[in-house]
Amino acid sequence: MARSLIRQRSQAIGVVVAGLSYYGPSRTLAGIQQQATEAGYALFLDLLPAPEADAIEPVLRDLFAWQADGIVWAVAEMGHNRAWLQQQMPNLPVPVVSS
Repeated sequence: MARSLIRQRSQAIGVVVAGLSYYGPSRTLAGIQQQATEAGYALFLDLLPAPEADAIEPVLRDLFAWQADGIVWAVAEMGHNRAWLQQQMPNLPVPVVSS
């Protein structure tokens, strides 16, 4: 924790997912977790109630409050969920993982 304060990094990555009851998204999350652990990162997990959810502001606020070093958007593209993300955060690189 002290190292994180000095470096001003949390050593944590925010992951946004939906549909964890399905095999694909749950395996994707397992792979993200394994790679993050190997790279020395912890995960902050936030779940969308449905892939087509448009109200993602609270999710992003949580990730920023937790001071995540990055965000992995592991939600299938449905509705306008990715368009909204790009509009709200045009300068933030957010890797998008499709299940």
